[in-house]
Amino acid sequence: MKPSPLSPEDWLVYERLASGTAEHPHPVRAELGADVVRTALERLGAWGLVEYDPVCALPRVVEPVMGLDGVMRAWEAALDDVRQTATEIAGRWRRGQEVRGDLVEMLERGDAGLAAFEALQRAARDEVLIFDRPPYVSPNRLNTVQLEMMRDRRVQYRTVYAHAALATEEGEKSVRAALGAGEQARTTDRLPMKLVLVDRRVAMIPLEREEQSLHTAVLVRPCALLEALIELFESVWARALPLTLTGTLTARPAVSAQDEQLVRLLVSGLTDAAIARALGCAARTVQRRIARLMEASGSINRLQLGIHLAAAGWGPGRRSRD
Repeated sequence: MKPSPLSPEDWLVYERLASGTAEHPHPVRAELGADVVRTALERLGAWGLVEYDPVCALPRVVEPVMGLDGVMRAWEAALDDVRQTATEIAGRWRRGQEVRGDLVEMLERGDAGLAAFEALQRAARDEVLIFDRPPYVSPNRLNTVQLEMMRDRRVQYRTVYAHAALATEEGEKSVRAALGAGEQARTTDRLPMKLVLVDRRVAMIPLEREEQSLHTAVLVRPCALLEALIELFESVWARALPLTLTGTLTARPAVSAQDEQLVRLLVSGLTDAAIARALGCAARTVQRRIARLMEASGSINRLQLGIHLAAAGWGPGRRSRD
């Protein structure tokens, strides 16, 4: 049986234990409550991230690179399962003659562009989920319909942006506008498709990928394919990194040659003091350099920075650049 998903409170308890700010759970218990901490420690233990010292019976963090690698592998396996399921369902849909036209509708050239995207958003009552990646129908990336729906109708938006969507000034401007209006946003290296899901009852998938050419799309209404698309979105959302208005929106950290050794030591799980000794500098200098890396990657805490660096290939076995 797979362990229960980790909540934000679980990650907070883990971060406090991992950073050394809580040698035992009592300070965290005072902040979050005993029941929350107890549940968090149970979940963290089930994931292999926390164990109990056999001498003092207090919780301690399992070596982070090993523990977090197991969590990320589990997430990747879950996403692979969803992708396989989506592929199988899509294959059966293409082969089957029994799929009714009112469940899957093809939008041809006149209907599949920006107007269809805007009309779908205006039909939303509660929530819009989006995979955002190039190419785009219009060079003007600002989604004014989204801003209107969030302001006037209190529709919630959750968007996962591919890194390429944040690479231009126009892209960053539109994302900042959406975040400022209350959008929940995350980013990932790659997205499998462009996707819009409205109220979990209808999806729109553009089919053409040529730049500035999105004239064919599919509308999917309640059926097994729609359920698979919803699962795909939630799986990608769970693995993507949060975006905030603070700092740069680009989540991929740009690591300078000067910081390469610091990064390797950081993802190995060493404390600031140990890193400072290895580099021959003050612990405060290490903290300032780590803070710069967090700002550059858009990370909101050191745990998120560590996960992101590990996912980008910065592990203890990585060789420095020539």
